[in-house]
Amino acid sequence: MFYLSELPDNPPGFNAISNPAEWEGWLIDALPREADVEIKRRLSSNLKHILVGLEMKAGLIIPHCTRVAAAPSILFESYCQTMIFEFCVGVYSVCEGLGSIHYLTSQGDDGAGGGAVYRQNWQDALVLVFDDTGEHDLREAVGIVECVFRVILPPIPTTFCH
Repeated sequence: MFYLSELPDNPPGFNAISNPAEWEGWLIDALPREADVEIKRRLSSNLKHILVGLEMKAGLIIPHCTRVAAAPSILFESYCQTMIFEFCVGVYSVCEGLGSIHYLTSQGDDGAGGGAVYRQNWQDALVLVFDDTGEHDLREAVGIVECVFRVILPPIPTTFCH
Protein backbone atom coordinates (compact mmCIF):
# COMPACT_ATOMS: atom_id res chain seq x y z
CA MET A 1 0.00 0.00 0.00
CA PHE A 2 2.94 2.34 0.42
CA TYR A 3 3.29 3.79 -3.03
CA LEU A 4 6.73 5.35 -2.86
CA SER A 5 9.67 4.72 -5.08
CA GLU A 6 13.25 5.87 -4.70
CA LEU A 7 14.33 8.57 -7.08
CA PRO A 8 17.66 8.44 -8.88
CA ASP A 9 20.69 10.02 -7.20
CA ASN A 10 20.01 13.45 -8.71
CA PRO A 11 17.91 14.50 -6.86
CA PRO A 12 17.93 11.82 -4.16
CA GLY A 13 14.72 11.10 -2.33
CA PHE A 14 11.37 9.45 -2.78
CA ASN A 15 8.51 9.88 -5.21
CA ALA A 16 4.83 9.30 -4.44
CA ILE A 17 3.28 7.03 -7.04
CA SER A 18 -0.35 7.15 -5.96
CA ASN A 19 -2.47 10.26 -6.12
CA PRO A 20 -5.73 11.36 -4.51
CA ALA A 21 -7.84 10.44 -7.56
CA GLU A 22 -6.83 6.80 -7.15
CA TRP A 23 -8.58 6.67 -3.77
CA GLU A 24 -11.94 7.93 -5.08
CA GLY A 25 -13.25 4.50 -6.11
CA TRP A 26 -12.44 2.97 -2.76
CA LEU A 27 -14.01 5.90 -0.93
CA ILE A 28 -17.18 5.71 -3.02
CA ASP A 29 -17.50 2.07 -1.99
CA ALA A 30 -16.62 2.85 1.64
CA LEU A 31 -19.22 5.63 2.11
CA PRO A 32 -22.86 4.70 2.72
CA ARG A 33 -25.24 5.24 -0.20
CA GLU A 34 -27.73 6.90 2.16
CA ALA A 35 -25.38 9.76 2.97
CA ASP A 36 -26.06 13.20 1.56
CA VAL A 37 -24.37 13.70 -1.83
CA GLU A 38 -22.60 16.91 -0.77
CA ILE A 39 -21.39 15.35 2.49
CA LYS A 40 -20.01 12.37 0.55
CA ARG A 41 -18.28 14.69 -1.93
CA ARG A 42 -16.65 16.77 0.81
CA LEU A 43 -15.69 13.79 2.96
CA SER A 44 -14.22 11.96 -0.02
CA SER A 45 -12.34 15.08 -1.07
CA ASN A 46 -10.76 15.43 2.36
CA LEU A 47 -10.05 11.76 3.00
CA LYS A 48 -8.39 11.01 -0.34
CA HIS A 49 -5.70 13.60 0.35
CA ILE A 50 -5.18 12.31 3.89
CA LEU A 51 -4.84 8.74 2.56
CA VAL A 52 -2.10 9.73 0.09
CA GLY A 53 -0.30 11.53 2.91
CA LEU A 54 -0.55 8.38 5.04
CA GLU A 55 1.00 6.32 2.26
CA MET A 56 3.91 8.71 1.94
CA LYS A 57 4.50 8.89 5.70
CA ALA A 58 4.33 5.11 6.12
CA GLY A 59 6.60 4.69 3.13
CA LEU A 60 9.27 6.66 4.99
CA ILE A 61 8.56 5.64 8.60
CA ILE A 62 8.60 1.89 8.07
CA PRO A 63 11.94 1.65 6.24
CA HIS A 64 13.49 4.07 8.74
CA CYS A 65 12.28 2.13 11.77
CA THR A 66 13.01 -1.33 10.36
CA ARG A 67 16.44 -0.73 8.82
CA VAL A 68 19.37 -2.77 10.02
CA ALA A 69 21.77 -1.03 12.39
CA ALA A 70 24.47 -0.41 9.78
CA ALA A 71 22.04 0.96 7.17
CA PRO A 72 21.96 4.70 6.58
CA SER A 73 19.22 6.67 8.31
CA ILE A 74 16.28 7.70 6.16
CA LEU A 75 14.92 10.38 8.52
CA PHE A 76 16.26 12.47 11.35
CA GLU A 77 15.12 10.65 14.46
CA SER A 78 13.22 13.63 15.87
CA TYR A 79 11.42 14.08 12.55
CA CYS A 80 10.56 10.39 12.49
CA GLN A 81 8.76 10.83 15.83
CA THR A 82 6.87 13.84 14.43
CA MET A 83 5.92 11.83 11.34
CA ILE A 84 4.58 9.01 13.51
CA PHE A 85 2.40 11.53 15.37
CA GLU A 86 1.21 13.01 12.04
CA PHE A 87 0.47 9.49 10.78
CA CYS A 88 -1.68 8.84 13.85
CA VAL A 89 -3.54 12.13 13.32
CA GLY A 90 -4.28 11.13 9.71
CA VAL A 91 -5.41 7.62 10.60
CA TYR A 92 -7.64 8.98 13.36
CA SER A 93 -9.17 11.52 10.96
CA VAL A 94 -9.97 8.87 8.35
CA CYS A 95 -11.48 6.54 10.96
CA GLU A 96 -13.49 9.32 12.57
CA GLY A 97 -14.86 10.54 9.22
CA LEU A 98 -15.86 7.10 7.97
CA GLY A 99 -17.22 5.96 11.32
CA SER A 100 -19.23 9.15 11.84
CA ILE A 101 -20.99 9.04 8.48
CA HIS A 102 -21.77 5.35 8.93
CA TYR A 103 -23.14 6.00 12.40
CA LEU A 104 -25.31 8.88 11.20
CA THR A 105 -26.78 6.93 8.30
CA SER A 106 -27.45 3.96 10.59
CA GLN A 107 -29.55 6.38 12.66
CA GLY A 108 -31.52 7.58 9.61
CA ASP A 109 -29.51 10.82 9.32
CA ASP A 110 -27.86 11.57 5.97
CA GLY A 111 -25.23 13.80 7.61
CA ALA A 112 -26.49 17.01 6.02
CA GLY A 113 -28.19 18.25 9.17
CA GLY A 114 -25.03 18.78 11.19
CA GLY A 115 -25.60 15.87 13.55
CA ALA A 116 -23.14 15.22 16.37
CA VAL A 117 -21.41 11.87 16.83
CA TYR A 118 -19.54 10.82 19.95
CA ARG A 119 -16.32 8.84 19.76
CA GLN A 120 -17.77 5.55 21.02
CA ASN A 121 -20.60 5.76 18.46
CA TRP A 122 -18.37 6.35 15.46
CA GLN A 123 -15.88 3.72 16.62
CA ASP A 124 -18.65 1.13 17.01
CA ALA A 125 -20.02 1.99 13.55
CA LEU A 126 -16.54 1.85 11.99
CA VAL A 127 -15.87 -1.60 13.42
CA LEU A 128 -19.33 -2.86 12.46
CA VAL A 129 -18.90 -1.81 8.83
CA PHE A 130 -15.21 -2.53 8.25
CA ASP A 131 -14.38 -5.38 10.67
CA ASP A 132 -17.63 -6.91 11.93
CA THR A 133 -15.96 -10.27 12.66
CA GLY A 134 -13.00 -8.72 14.48
CA GLU A 135 -10.65 -10.52 12.09
CA HIS A 136 -8.49 -7.43 11.56
CA ASP A 137 -8.51 -6.12 15.16
CA LEU A 138 -9.74 -2.73 13.93
CA ARG A 139 -11.14 -1.74 17.33
CA GLU A 140 -7.77 -2.40 18.96
CA ALA A 141 -5.88 -0.61 16.17
CA VAL A 142 -8.08 2.48 16.50
CA GLY A 143 -7.51 2.35 20.25
CA ILE A 144 -3.75 2.34 19.74
CA VAL A 145 -3.98 5.38 17.46
CA GLU A 146 -6.35 7.04 19.93
CA CYS A 147 -3.73 6.79 22.66
CA VAL A 148 -1.97 9.68 20.93
CA PHE A 149 -5.07 11.82 21.51
CA ARG A 150 -6.14 10.85 25.02
CA VAL A 151 -4.58 13.89 26.57
CA ILE A 152 -5.46 16.44 23.91
CA LEU A 153 -8.95 15.34 22.79
CA PRO A 154 -11.79 15.48 25.30
CA PRO A 155 -14.88 13.35 24.48
CA ILE A 156 -16.48 15.91 22.17
CA PRO A 157 -18.78 15.03 19.28
CA THR A 158 -17.83 15.11 15.62
CA THR A 159 -20.15 17.46 13.76
CA PHE A 160 -21.01 17.47 10.09
CA CYS A 161 -22.08 20.96 9.14
CA HIS A 162 -22.54 23.06 6.03
